[in-house]
Amino acid sequence: MKKNNAIEKVENLTNDNKKTKKSAYKPDIGTDNTNFEDLKEAENKKMRTENAIKARQKKDEKQQNKLKLKREKEKAKRAKIALKNKRKEEYKAEKLRRKEERLARRDMLKHESKEERQKRILAQKKAVKLERQKIREAKIKARQERAQLKRQKLENKRALKAQKRQNRIKERREKRNRGLGGWLTAVIALGSSTLILATLFMLSLFNMLGITPAPYGNVVAETYYSLVDYIDNMEVNMSKLMVSNDVKQQQRILADLQTQASLAAEDISRLPLKDESKYYTTKYINQVADYSKYLNNRLIDGDSLNENDVKNINSLYKINTVLQEELSKLNMAMGAEFDFNTIYNGNSDNMFLEKFNELEKMAVEYPKLIYDGPFSDSLDNEKKTTLGEKVTSSKVEENFNGVFNRYNPQNVEVMGETQGKIACYSVKADASDGEIYANFSIEGGHLIMFNHYADCTEQNYSMEECIKIADKFFEDINLDGLEAVWATESGATCYINYCLNYGGAIIYPDMVKVTVCKQRGLVSSFDAVSYYLNHKPREIEQPQISQKDAITGLSADLSVLSTRLCVIPKGSLEVLAYEVFGTYNDSKYYIYVDAKTGKEVQIFCVVNTAEGELLI
Repeated sequence: MKKNNAIEKVENLTNDNKKTKKSAYKPDIGTDNTNFEDLKEAENKKMRTENAIKARQKKDEKQQNKLKLKREKEKAKRAKIALKNKRKEEYKAEKLRRKEERLARRDMLKHESKEERQKRILAQKKAVKLERQKIREAKIKARQERAQLKRQKLENKRALKAQKRQNRIKERREKRNRGLGGWLTAVIALGSSTLILATLFMLSLFNMLGITPAPYGNVVAETYYSLVDYIDNMEVNMSKLMVSNDVKQQQRILADLQTQASLAAEDISRLPLKDESKYYTTKYINQVADYSKYLNNRLIDGDSLNENDVKNINSLYKINTVLQEELSKLNMAMGAEFDFNTIYNGNSDNMFLEKFNELEKMAVEYPKLIYDGPFSDSLDNEKKTTLGEKVTSSKVEENFNGVFNRYNPQNVEVMGETQGKIACYSVKADASDGEIYANFSIEGGHLIMFNHYADCTEQNYSMEECIKIADKFFEDINLDGLEAVWATESGATCYINYCLNYGGAIIYPDMVKVTVCKQRGLVSSFDAVSYYLNHKPREIEQPQISQKDAITGLSADLSVLSTRLCVIPKGSLEVLAYEVFGTYNDSKYYIYVDAKTGKEVQIFCVVNTAEGELLI
């Protein structure tokens, strides 16, 4: 067999290399005539030989890969043809099966009775409905998962932001508390409740001396940043509520939302701001708390959220977003070094006071909510009857001087008309110790509401005397038939709610709220909006159960102290009920029992707070 020329050359080169190796690497020892050029040439030949071998191996490997790839392509082609043939067979089989089904169905329809046909159609509809339900549930689940992921990211962001805020407060507190004497340590050791009372006492003392207590600024800072956190949490909970479709989950969210809003209301009440600087903000937060309670009670009763509920929640959510954004701007403007003690200076240029005054002026449309609770707008119905003949601004000015004669008004000015729930003239005047802002109705010239802005710190009158002062005020404005049904006090201010007593029943929708300053013995605020919106001739029906029956249906552990008939709001309606006042484990309760059905309509617990007694 004839050898390949390339193989012969490689073998010859290898033999020559072996011969060269024997002669090249054994030079004549003792002589210096070694031929290095021959040695170098031998090395070059060796390298060329190795490169030739590698090139040949690479070429062979390339050819093998090419052959392998060709075989794989042929194999894939055969598999594709086989799959195509298989699908053709399956299609033919499926086509045959469908043909047989059509023939069988046609034969079945020929012999199907009317009852069997109706039963078959019903089963088909049920199957389609079930399939659609599965698809809908899958979509809802996917949407909830996306929303949950988004909420989780938002909550993580909020938590990080809250942690940074707490760190800033802690740094400011440590910086401001340096050098304080041992008396502060002793006060702190008394506990949070004692610290609040001690702080309020010291604040009153400093105010009388004209001193602003520096440590109190830290308390205000913590209260404010706590308010911001609660508002952030309210936004998160409302966003959860709008995407939740599970009743149990909605109940948990609403309970949490009510708690957050209630705590926020407590915080904003502690901020050292005038009522006119936080009225609408406080109203909004109270609405959220009470509306959440109302919705939760409905879910507990087996009801569900309807389109109007979702619309109201969305409206509250939008307002919360605006409030949240404005407070975030305030936080950025104040920075980490803002001194909250400057709030006590009363300087209108203070950015903190300016922002809250700005919030009161913002054109936010608060939703009209239909629910029953202590802050309810449920009976703010559209007036169908007028309040009297229209009066002029000069007549209103005359009425103003008559009502506020004891306040020594000066510079009385009718500033214009307001178009709220009741169209009014707005009147402003200077008093001997403050300012008075009042609204008189354009129809009839009735006093609808007013505020007397003046300091009130001394307690010169008792609660009983304050109620008599309020009674005399109602006589002066010719508002008859009202009696005090609830009174509590906080510091030097007494809060009293008056309701119409008609036929021996207390008409709670016809309510007027007043406050009396214990220092001056004068009514300092008055709100009769609910009274004039809801007051109308009524026919009080006879109760279908007795007081005894109403009490018998309650818990045997309740110690009943008093019972009276009343009319209370429930949604957009009025319900005749028995108001049962009693105690249990040293706690006071007001329980309202439907005078027709004997069922419990509402329960309030009397809670003692730093601001006085509250109904929750």
